[in-house]
Amino acid sequence: NVAAHGETVSIQPTIDILESYVHQTNVASTASFGGETREWVTQISPGLKVNAKGANSLIQGDIKYDVYHYGQNIRPNQSVPTGALRGVTQSREAGLGLELSWSARQEPDQFSTNTDSGLVQQGYTTTEWRISPFFEKRLSDRTEAKLRATQTWVQSSQIGTNTAARPDSQVTSALASRATRPAPLGYDLSLNHQSTQVQGQSEPVLIQTVGRIK
Repeated sequence: NVAAHGETVSIQPTIDILESYVHQTNVASTASFGGETREWVTQISPGLKVNAKGANSLIQGDIKYDVYHYGQNIRPNQSVPTGALRGVTQSREAGLGLELSWSARQEPDQFSTNTDSGLVQQGYTTTEWRISPFFEKRLSDRTEAKLRATQTWVQSSQIGTNTAARPDSQVTSALASRATRPAPLGYDLSLNHQSTQVQGQSEPVLIQTVGRIK
């Protein structure tokens, strides 16, 4: 931990070790591995917890790298990232800011079964990168305005030999809102537009616009 001039930085290394005994009998025709299996699964997860705060910035996250070793070598050993990291910087006087984030998670496919260790045997490692410039400012004691544009890149890699490939995608969104606190009456107006583009397709697969009045 480091603290200086109102800033704090904390970087904490972590490591988790989990040993699981798995007895599995596959009877469905869609099973990834036929018959009956018994094996020990070792999971080693080194990681970092990050928490850094400054006058106009913030970085927070928990990052792990999960390594799975199978005692009977029935399936290949795996190494997959998990966690999330987020950074924000903002000029409070101008109201302008920028948010950057990264996240990784495991998602099972329709026919996947999980071990007690939490490992997805058939599915995807989904990684997201996001950049989001924004404007947030109080216009008066009661009224606040927000504008935000977000670009998200989503990448999926297969877990298991029988998992179908999933295309990468991009999501573009824009949000505008204005809110007034009750005194005694208030309101909240927002408009959100989102477009999803899948790799290999020339047109967006989804375009959505939502307006709200509260």
